[in-house]
Amino acid sequence: MAGELDWCSFLLSVGQMGSTLKAPSLRDRARELLDLIPSNQKILDKVGEFKDAGNFAELRASCLHFPPLDTLYHLEVLQSLLLPATYSPDDEQTRSFQLWFIESGGIRLLLKLLEDPDFMKDADTNTRKSTYHVTVRLLRLFLVSLGMAQVTHWLKEPTTGSSPDPTRIDQLRQALFQLPSFHSDLLLRQIVDQIGNSASKKVLENVGLVTLETVRCVQRLAWSAAAG
Repeated sequence: MAGELDWCSFLLSVGQMGSTLKAPSLRDRARELLDLIPSNQKILDKVGEFKDAGNFAELRASCLHFPPLDTLYHLEVLQSLLLPATYSPDDEQTRSFQLWFIESGGIRLLLKLLEDPDFMKDADTNTRKSTYHVTVRLLRLFLVSLGMAQVTHWLKEPTTGSSPDPTRIDQLRQALFQLPSFHSDLLLRQIVDQIGNSASKKVLENVGLVTLETVRCVQRLAWSAAAG
């Protein structure tokens, strides 16, 4: 079933129908089946083609211009490529995809999903929560990686006029290491270390993307999650 796009499309349609008809059991059963089946190979191949062709616009469209459940599924497939369950520091294919995603505008895309009030506005609560969970998990990975990349860059070029003093660099590094999930999530630590040490100047251009609005969006999500 994983190799047949028709099955995937059928289950997504059934799940979306359950959401539209306010039949959560139908929606949830369809999602459970999709979770049991490996990511659809045709979608994985298409994402690979986007990377090979440098066509980030098509990847971006797959996260913005589909029905809510399709958008969630595409984000979950993207997550499986960026955060594979069996990640190894020697996995050049995954690392190459991660760097391409950042350099092509992936962090900007994730921030847009987080900050856009119209994103997933037609989705049911369950689908919206799941979508934001994937989005925030990916943002956590890449924003921590950016922080480590910036620290690494400052340490390698300490004479740069725009670099802060060594004390502030050390404070930032310590703050990144003290993040609640950093010590418990081995996968996060491995990927952050890889990206942080191999980041290019094009990757570092993303450092200034986070704004006060980003912080407010995260606060609102945290309050909503705490409220159930």
